[in-house]
Amino acid sequence: MSACDAVAKTDAGALHFLVTPLVSVPTGVAPWREKSINDTGNGILLRSDAALDGLKTGTLRIYPADYGFGMFDSASDTVLKWRPVVGVARFSTTAASAVSTFNVQFRTARSGNDPDWGGSFTRQAGTCYWVNAIISH
Repeated sequence: MSACDAVAKTDAGALHFLVTPLVSVPTGVAPWREKSINDTGNGILLRSDAALDGLKTGTLRIYPADYGFGMFDSASDTVLKWRPVVGVARFSTTAASAVSTFNVQFRTARSGNDPDWGGSFTRQAGTCYWVNAIISH
Protein backbone atom coordinates (compact mmCIF):
# COMPACT_ATOMS: atom_id res chain seq x y z
CA MET A 1 0.00 0.00 0.00
CA SER A 2 2.71 2.45 0.95
CA ALA A 3 4.67 1.69 -2.25
CA CYS A 4 1.66 2.58 -4.40
CA ASP A 5 1.12 5.78 -2.37
CA ALA A 6 4.78 6.77 -2.82
CA VAL A 7 4.71 6.20 -6.59
CA ALA A 8 1.45 8.16 -6.91
CA LYS A 9 2.91 11.15 -5.05
CA THR A 10 5.95 11.30 -7.32
CA ASP A 11 3.93 10.66 -10.49
CA ALA A 12 0.87 12.85 -9.87
CA GLY A 13 -0.05 13.03 -13.57
CA ALA A 14 -0.75 9.31 -13.71
CA LEU A 15 -3.68 7.44 -12.19
CA HIS A 16 -2.79 4.59 -9.82
CA PHE A 17 -4.90 1.78 -8.34
CA LEU A 18 -4.05 -0.92 -5.83
CA VAL A 19 -6.75 -3.58 -6.20
CA THR A 20 -7.56 -6.19 -3.56
CA PRO A 21 -10.17 -8.59 -5.00
CA LEU A 22 -12.19 -10.26 -2.26
CA VAL A 23 -14.82 -12.92 -1.75
CA SER A 24 -17.09 -13.19 1.28
CA VAL A 25 -17.16 -16.44 3.27
CA PRO A 26 -19.27 -18.09 4.62
CA THR A 27 -22.13 -15.66 5.30
CA GLY A 28 -22.44 -14.03 1.88
CA VAL A 29 -22.38 -10.35 1.04
CA ALA A 30 -25.42 -9.05 2.95
CA PRO A 31 -23.43 -7.92 6.05
CA TRP A 32 -20.91 -6.16 3.82
CA ARG A 33 -23.50 -4.04 1.99
CA GLU A 34 -23.84 -1.93 5.16
CA LYS A 35 -20.11 -1.12 4.96
CA SER A 36 -20.07 -0.47 1.22
CA ILE A 37 -18.66 2.85 0.03
CA ASN A 38 -19.74 2.21 -3.57
CA ASP A 39 -21.18 -0.64 -5.58
CA THR A 40 -19.61 -1.60 -8.86
CA GLY A 41 -21.71 -3.56 -11.31
CA ASN A 42 -20.70 -6.89 -9.84
CA GLY A 43 -18.95 -5.97 -6.63
CA ILE A 44 -19.03 -4.10 -3.35
CA LEU A 45 -16.28 -1.59 -2.58
CA LEU A 46 -15.05 -1.40 1.00
CA ARG A 47 -12.84 0.96 2.96
CA SER A 48 -9.40 -0.48 3.67
CA ASP A 49 -10.05 -0.93 7.39
CA ALA A 50 -13.19 -3.02 6.73
CA ALA A 51 -11.38 -5.14 4.13
CA LEU A 52 -8.39 -5.74 6.41
CA ASP A 53 -10.69 -6.62 9.34
CA GLY A 54 -12.54 -9.11 7.16
CA LEU A 55 -9.28 -10.70 6.02
CA LYS A 56 -8.04 -10.94 9.63
CA THR A 57 -11.25 -12.55 10.91
CA GLY A 58 -11.56 -14.91 7.94
CA THR A 59 -14.91 -13.52 6.78
CA LEU A 60 -13.19 -12.29 3.61
CA ARG A 61 -10.61 -14.03 1.45
CA ILE A 62 -8.69 -13.04 -1.65
CA TYR A 63 -10.76 -13.78 -4.77
CA PRO A 64 -9.26 -17.04 -6.10
CA ALA A 65 -9.75 -16.61 -9.85
CA ASP A 66 -8.66 -14.15 -12.50
CA TYR A 67 -10.45 -10.84 -12.94
CA GLY A 68 -10.20 -7.89 -15.25
CA PHE A 69 -10.11 -4.35 -13.93
CA GLY A 70 -11.32 -1.33 -15.85
CA MET A 71 -11.75 2.41 -15.44
CA PHE A 72 -14.21 4.72 -17.21
CA ASP A 73 -13.74 8.47 -17.65
CA SER A 74 -17.21 9.81 -18.47
CA ALA A 75 -15.94 13.29 -19.41
CA SER A 76 -13.94 11.93 -22.35
CA ASP A 77 -16.00 8.74 -22.78
CA THR A 78 -12.76 6.75 -22.42
CA VAL A 79 -12.55 3.19 -21.14
CA LEU A 80 -9.28 1.67 -19.96
CA LYS A 81 -9.10 -2.08 -19.38
CA TRP A 82 -6.12 -3.95 -18.05
CA ARG A 83 -5.19 -7.56 -18.70
CA PRO A 84 -6.82 -10.10 -16.34
CA VAL A 85 -4.79 -10.98 -13.25
CA VAL A 86 -5.12 -13.12 -10.13
CA GLY A 87 -4.77 -11.68 -6.61
CA VAL A 88 -3.77 -8.25 -5.40
CA ALA A 89 -2.47 -6.08 -8.22
CA ARG A 90 -1.43 -2.54 -9.00
CA PHE A 91 -2.72 -0.83 -12.14
CA SER A 92 -1.71 2.56 -13.49
CA THR A 93 -1.98 4.72 -16.57
CA THR A 94 -0.21 7.85 -17.68
CA ALA A 95 -3.10 8.63 -20.06
CA ALA A 96 -5.11 10.17 -17.24
CA SER A 97 -3.95 13.75 -16.79
CA ALA A 98 -7.35 15.15 -17.83
CA VAL A 99 -9.44 12.67 -15.80
CA SER A 100 -11.47 14.48 -13.13
CA THR A 101 -13.91 11.71 -12.22
CA PHE A 102 -13.87 7.99 -12.92
CA ASN A 103 -15.80 4.77 -12.39
CA VAL A 104 -14.37 1.28 -11.89
CA GLN A 105 -15.44 -2.14 -13.07
CA PHE A 106 -14.53 -5.79 -12.49
CA ARG A 107 -14.90 -8.49 -15.11
CA THR A 108 -14.86 -12.19 -14.30
CA ALA A 109 -15.53 -15.30 -16.35
CA ARG A 110 -19.07 -15.34 -14.91
CA SER A 111 -19.82 -11.64 -15.23
CA GLY A 112 -19.07 -11.44 -18.94
CA ASN A 113 -17.07 -8.73 -20.59
CA ASP A 114 -19.15 -5.67 -19.75
CA PRO A 115 -20.76 -5.65 -16.30
CA ASP A 116 -22.20 -2.37 -15.05
CA TRP A 117 -19.92 0.43 -13.88
CA GLY A 118 -19.91 1.54 -10.27
CA GLY A 119 -20.60 5.04 -9.00
CA SER A 120 -18.12 7.78 -9.78
CA PHE A 121 -15.11 8.90 -7.78
CA THR A 122 -13.50 12.35 -7.88
CA ARG A 123 -9.86 12.14 -8.85
CA GLN A 124 -7.24 13.65 -6.58
CA ALA A 125 -3.83 13.98 -8.21
CA GLY A 126 -1.04 12.12 -6.44
CA THR A 127 -3.36 9.51 -4.92
CA CYS A 128 -3.15 5.75 -5.14
CA TYR A 129 -6.72 4.47 -5.05
CA TRP A 130 -7.01 1.40 -2.84
CA VAL A 131 -9.83 -0.58 -4.43
CA ASN A 132 -11.00 -3.27 -2.01
CA ALA A 133 -13.82 -5.08 -3.75
CA ILE A 134 -15.94 -8.07 -2.87
CA ILE A 135 -16.42 -9.52 -6.31
CA SER A 136 -19.76 -11.19 -6.93
CA HIS A 137 -19.92 -14.17 -9.23
